[in-house]
Amino acid sequence: LSLPITGAALAIVDPSPAVAGEAETYLLIRSWAFPVTLANYALLGWLFGEMRPRAALAQQVSIYTTNVVLDLLFVLQFDMTADGVALASALAEVVGLVVGAVLAARHLRQRGGAWERARLLDLVAARRLLGLNRDLFARTIVLQLAFAWFTAVGARFGDTVLAANAVLLQFLVFSAHALDAFAFAVEALVGTSVGARNPAGVAAAGRVAALWSGIAAAGFAVVYFIAGGPVIAGLTDLPEVREAAGTYLAWAAPLPIVAVWSYLLDGMFIGATWTGALLKAMVLSFAAFAVAVLTLTPSLENHGLWLALHVFFVARAVTLAAALPGRLVALGASGGETVAAR
Repeated sequence: LSLPITGAALAIVDPSPAVAGEAETYLLIRSWAFPVTLANYALLGWLFGEMRPRAALAQQVSIYTTNVVLDLLFVLQFDMTADGVALASALAEVVGLVVGAVLAARHLRQRGGAWERARLLDLVAARRLLGLNRDLFARTIVLQLAFAWFTAVGARFGDTVLAANAVLLQFLVFSAHALDAFAFAVEALVGTSVGARNPAGVAAAGRVAALWSGIAAAGFAVVYFIAGGPVIAGLTDLPEVREAAGTYLAWAAPLPIVAVWSYLLDGMFIGATWTGALLKAMVLSFAAFAVAVLTLTPSLENHGLWLALHVFFVARAVTLAAALPGRLVALGASGGETVAAR
C-alpha cells in the first residue's frame, strides 16, 4: 500500500517538484519499516503496562541513538539525502525491536510461568482487545490527519514556510517525547486504580502527574523562548528557513504548556481503557481545528495556522477534561470493569 498512500499524501500536500521527489523517496524507503514500528509501539506499551519504565527507556534510547548516528553517517559521510535519512530511521526501528524483544524476554523469564493456550484463544477477550485497538487506531488516524493537514496548508505558503514549520515542529516533537513520560506513568497508575475500582486513585494519579508535567512543560517553554534561535540554527543551515522559523517561533515555544494537558489526559483515558471517549474527544478536537484553519488562515496565513494548532491542543484537553468527572463517578458507582468496557 506504500505506493498509493504516498501518491495520495503528495497529492494532498501538493509540494514543489523538488520537495515532492525527496518526500516520495523518504516515504517509500521508510514504509518498509512500518511493521517494525508497529511492533515497537506494542512492546513499548507492554513494558509500561508491566511497570518497566527503564526497559522502555532503553528501547527508545536505542532507537533515537541509532537514528542520530546513522543520520550523521549516511548524510554527512556518504552524501545521501532523504534516502539516507529514511534508511537511518528504518534501521533504527529494527535495532529498537531487537532491544525491546530482548528486554521483554528477560522480564518474562524473571516472572516465570507458562503460556496458557485457553487464555490465548479466549475469543471474548480477543474481541474486547480488538475493540480497544479499533478506537485507538481510529483516534490515531484522526490525530495524524490533523498534522498532515497542518503540513499541507503550510505548503501552500511556499517551500520556505513549509521547511520552517517542519523545523519548529521538532520543538514540539522533542518536548512531547519527554512529557509523554508522565503520560506513560499515569497510564499504569490509572490502570491499576481502575482495576481496583478506585476513582480516588485515578484522581490522585492525575493530580500528581499534572503538577510535575506542568512544571516540565513550563521549563521547555522557557528554554525554547531563550534558546530557540540557536536551536533553529542547529536544525537548518538555510538562512531563509532560519529567518522564517524565527518569525513563527513565538507560536512554537509555548506549545509544550498548551499541549501537555492533552498528553496527560490521553494517558489517563488510555490507562483506564476509556478509548471510546478518547476517540470522540479527538473527533471533536479535529472539528475545532478544521474550523480554526478555515477561518484563520485566509487572513493570518501561517500565523493563523499555528494559532489553529493551539486551538487543536486546547480542544483535546477541554473535551477530555469535560468527560473525566462523569467517568470517575461511573467508576465508583458501577465498578471499573463495566465502565472500562464502554
